Amino acid sequence: MPQMKGNRIMTGAVTTIIALFSCALPAAAHDDLITPNGDLIPYLLMAFVVAAIITLALLYFNRVLKRGIERRTGELKRNQESLRQVIDLMPNMIHVKNREGRFLLINRTMADSLGSTVDELTGSLHSDVHPNAKEMERIREDDMVVFDNGFPQVKMEEPYHFVDGSIHWLQTTRLPYTPADSDEPAVLTLAVDITRRKEDNEALQKSQDELQKLNEELEQRVEERTASLAAAKEELMESLDQLKQTQEELILSEKLAALGGLVAGVAHEINTPLGVGVTAGSFLSDNLKDMAKRFDQGELKKSDLEKFIETGTESSKTLMTNLNRAAELIRSFKQVAADQSSELRRPFNLREYVDEALLSLRPKYKRTGHVIENHCPDIEIDSYPGAFMQIITNLLVNALIHAYDEDDYGHIVMDGTVENDKLVFTFKDDGKGMDNNTMDKAFEPFYTTKREKGGTGLGLHIVFNTVTQTLGGTVRMTSEPGKGTEFTITMPLSEKTV
Repeated sequence: MPQMKGNRIMTGAVTTIIALFSCALPAAAHDDLITPNGDLIPYLLMAFVVAAIITLALLYFNRVLKRGIERRTGELKRNQESLRQVIDLMPNMIHVKNREGRFLLINRTMADSLGSTVDELTGSLHSDVHPNAKEMERIREDDMVVFDNGFPQVKMEEPYHFVDGSIHWLQTTRLPYTPADSDEPAVLTLAVDITRRKEDNEALQKSQDELQKLNEELEQRVEERTASLAAAKEELMESLDQLKQTQEELILSEKLAALGGLVAGVAHEINTPLGVGVTAGSFLSDNLKDMAKRFDQGELKKSDLEKFIETGTESSKTLMTNLNRAAELIRSFKQVAADQSSELRRPFNLREYVDEALLSLRPKYKRTGHVIENHCPDIEIDSYPGAFMQIITNLLVNALIHAYDEDDYGHIVMDGTVENDKLVFTFKDDGKGMDNNTMDKAFEPFYTTKREKGGTGLGLHIVFNTVTQTLGGTVRMTSEPGKGTEFTITMPLSEKTV
């Protein structure tokens, strides 16, 4: 357009110069122009001067127009190069074909899939370079559908062979398109390579199938463990009934009244590991239901499964520890009528055993805000671990029930020192404390200030009897209202120091 406009201006200028000469020649034959100084200037000379000025002006304007044309041409070329660069940088396949199937435009990604270059493929028939003839027929049919009906076509997933023999999966969009420099209809195709996405989806589906299989296996294991727990619970309940019967018989005898009270405490004590076992089993069952719900809703993640395995392992460990502890107490206290030994003496690590005891008792305090610390030394003692467990259990349960209200955040510390071949074990809380009247009755059987909360009044009585009769030690209690309570148990380190 700028070139045509410049040509029209030049043509007009030449016409004007010819007209001036046509007028000047007749006038120059008869007339002269007289200057104010009296000099004569031929009219023809004036015409040449005017023509020269116009010519120079036209040359200047022509130069300006030429520069403008060159600048616009350069900008257009740069724009075309930028557009080509953008198209070639696109990771998607882009190409334009006419009705014959020739490439009018193709980007580098599409050219690479065909093992050629953009320049070589422009103007070529797609069917001449595509590596799979059957697939080319399908592509040709899809192109013709767009040519015939004039509507876009979208295919969410279709296979596409690369020249190297690999098969990729594409999401293809075909659009009716008319190039700006031609009236010939064409089809613009945009293809997104979704091979990686498809592989990821297949891998995800495989993982979900594996998770489902693992979930089914876990359900089976839980069912088996639940059945085992039910059988163990039934056996333990039968033993508990026998212990209750033994308690009733002992209470009838004045001579064995004290021992009868101890057996009653044992019956209560066995409920502790049973309760912990039931709690652990219920917790495991609730987690399993939650996992099944998430799986059914498609929300199950690997992290959820890992967490379930972790909590399930911990719950199973807690379950088995408490069942074994209950069985151990039952076996031990079946001998109560014969002697007052709670179980066989054996060496054990004090700190590790207290940690184990706290782990088994964790269901009792894990939902509270209490902080429980084990400061016991890492030493070996030769004593009765079952009885020691019984002491810790009763002291902790006593503190949880009596020392704190439901909204309190308590601090309980267990510690131990060695003095003159004896272990001095302390259990201290920072709870409500006790007045003198309560302290005087604390170790009496069936005395409790919290009967409405399940207190039986046997906990501290069992502690006293176990320390004095089984461990051969002493127990001392100090307390003040509002300042907490501390129990100090002094016992032999081994059988030799008794």
